[in-house]
Amino acid sequence: MGHPASVLVDAAVGASVLVLGPPRLSRTRRVLLGSTADELVRTAHVPVVVVRGEHGAVLASPTPPELSHIVVGVDGSPCSTRAIGFAFDFADRHNAELVGLLVGRRDHRTGSDDARRGILSDAMSVWTERYPDVVVREEVTTAEHPADALLTAAVDADLLVVGVRGHGAVHTTCLGSVSHAVVHYAPCPVAVVR
Repeated sequence: MGHPASVLVDAAVGASVLVLGPPRLSRTRRVLLGSTADELVRTAHVPVVVVRGEHGAVLASPTPPELSHIVVGVDGSPCSTRAIGFAFDFADRHNAELVGLLVGRRDHRTGSDDARRGILSDAMSVWTERYPDVVVREEVTTAEHPADALLTAAVDADLLVVGVRGHGAVHTTCLGSVSHAVVHYAPCPVAVVR
């Protein structure tokens, strides 16, 4: 008994991952009130996986099945590094291809494509050495908002992995964030790694 997010955060102490079903609030209620998934993405100390789309049953299988591909959002930050590590480990266990995606914003000075490719390559290279059997594809693109490109890339993915910087409830509710958007709108399961 108790507030769902608080109970789940306490239950996840010592766990390696917290797995949830998809948020079930209407779009208006999500904007005004948030959801348990939003709160857990902001507060849980372990990666949170929100099972969405038709791939949920596959991920819940007791034996690790082979998956097609996993997409990880990369931005060069420490949060992104942890998300990349999570994605590599998951791809390795499921014999899946890993797509590293770095999204530059169209309205910001994000550097040249070559500079972005360098950031992406550097971020991925640490993990390719640890997981040499994982097939990796690196992609750089631009979008108005990084979530748009990640949602598009996730259309045929088995899992979308993103980091979260923990900007807090006001930022997420009022301004939106990549993790908030993908948790609510991705066509596949989403892992949010703090």
